[in-house]
Amino acid sequence: MDSRNRQLVGLVIADPPSAWKAAGFTIVDDAVVLSGVRLHLVDDADASGIAAWDIDGLANDVDGLSCRSVQPAGSQRAEGANDLGHPNGVTGIDHLVVATPNLPRTIAALNKAGFEERRTRTFEIAGVQRQQTFFWAGSVIIELIGEVGEQGSGPAAFWGLAFTADDLDGTAEFLGDLVSPPKAAVQRGRRIATLRTGDLGISLPVAIMTPHVAKRAE
Repeated sequence: MDSRNRQLVGLVIADPPSAWKAAGFTIVDDAVVLSGVRLHLVDDADASGIAAWDIDGLANDVDGLSCRSVQPAGSQRAEGANDLGHPNGVTGIDHLVVATPNLPRTIAALNKAGFEERRTRTFEIAGVQRQQTFFWAGSVIIELIGEVGEQGSGPAAFWGLAFTADDLDGTAEFLGDLVSPPKAAVQRGRRIATLRTGDLGISLPVAIMTPHVAKRAE
């Protein structure tokens, strides 16, 4: 199966819409829409972070990752539908970070659900070997991260999001103190800034990056 058939079309995020509006996102019907992906914002005092994803053609949860439709009744899942642009200059979603206590188990579950493993990167932090394994969900990358050799029994969990901005410096200027100064990213030729989510009331880590080098060269 072509992994691009598993298209991410939405996320449920347990944040008040006002917090994302304060970060410069356009809000329509309690949602942010970027390149056809709908981020449905739910103000729930008992929850935080990303609660679920909506994957086209996938109905079942994947290793603890909840699957839920976020499309309005009668809507068409059209590329770019209701994407009105955003004052902060963010133009798309680069990747969705998923954390797991058991890499082999979650990798197997994602493969079984139709996501194809693309590549793996291993690195060390504070003497601990960690691994990133990447999958495609349509135009969005799933970045699965965990500790090498860990065999925990807990579920995988959504962790954070990285967006793209064609003019990262312009985005940083617009956001001011709400974002860290842009710096070189791990990915060669790219730059990254981190949204100060605690100041905004956003309950998950959020980064904003320059587009992929290949895309900028087109």
